Amino acid sequence: PPPPPPPPPQAPSGGRKAPSFGSPPPPPPPPAPQWGGQAGASQLPGQGPALDMNMLPDGGPNEMQRTFVGTLMFNPKDTVIGRSIDKYGEYGRDELELLKQVVREGDVIVDAGAMYGQAALGLGKLVGPQGAVYAFDPQRVIHQIMCSNFAMNGATNCHCRQEALGSKEGDVIVPPIDVTKEGCHGCTAIDAANYQGESAKITTVDTLNLPKLRLLKVDVQGMEGDVLRGAAKSIAAFKPALYIRAHYNPEDNTLSTKSQDVARFVQSLNYDMYWHYSRLFFGDNFYGNQENIFGDDTILHILAVPHVDGSSIEGLERIEVPPAA
Repeated sequence: PPPPPPPPPQAPSGGRKAPSFGSPPPPPPPPAPQWGGQAGASQLPGQGPALDMNMLPDGGPNEMQRTFVGTLMFNPKDTVIGRSIDKYGEYGRDELELLKQVVREGDVIVDAGAMYGQAALGLGKLVGPQGAVYAFDPQRVIHQIMCSNFAMNGATNCHCRQEALGSKEGDVIVPPIDVTKEGCHGCTAIDAANYQGESAKITTVDTLNLPKLRLLKVDVQGMEGDVLRGAAKSIAAFKPALYIRAHYNPEDNTLSTKSQDVARFVQSLNYDMYWHYSRLFFGDNFYGNQENIFGDDTILHILAVPHVDGSSIEGLERIEVPPAA
């Protein structure tokens, strides 16, 4: 298929320099985030309850609010996605603005590490009833919320899977998360050395036997390379766009070894890669909340598209991968 159309100009990266594959001088440390409570200020005159009103009974760990992609259940003690939804009614706006330039009505998408399904819901609206989004998360309590969100919003084209995606089929122990405590609930790494937790299945993109694939979105805490290797046949057959979380050490601004391996693997597929920064705070957020709890923090991703001679994506910085040492 032809390469995806170019996205809109790159969102500001906050002056950050893209991570290197080596050891550049360390940048100044980022400001520490200061957490606050729920916004509580998004009620519009004459329009009833505040947008950020919790619609669930008090006492449980979860809340449910109207958001930029529909009604979402989430855990506000999750200090990234849950907190962002709680404060601003949105998360990953830059991601969706970029990816809506890639996907079309009727497309098939795989979302690995889908969390509460907030991105899957947004993408599901873009692909429509003739398309499909396969959303994966192996954490049972998170998977339960994701399925609820798909059901509440009538997202029958979004498939909710409690499995991990990897390089081969098997089983894995998923470490438990304490949903009553603050922390990054989506930051649990799946590792073969884990022995405490709940068992979950590992499957691969290739074993899904998809009829087509337009986008493979991957954010799985260091297992991105495994997901891509388990999708090698699908990538070769369908040439989807790839949107991959990149991990780096903020102290020396160097990509993690696993992210470097991912970049080299994607390059071997004859793909071009670009850095994409997704901001965490927007002044015109869904709730109109002007309290910025994230500062200039961004989430770094790699957008990869099949190579076409002479082509480039305006507004995004191309990734130049140095030879392996």
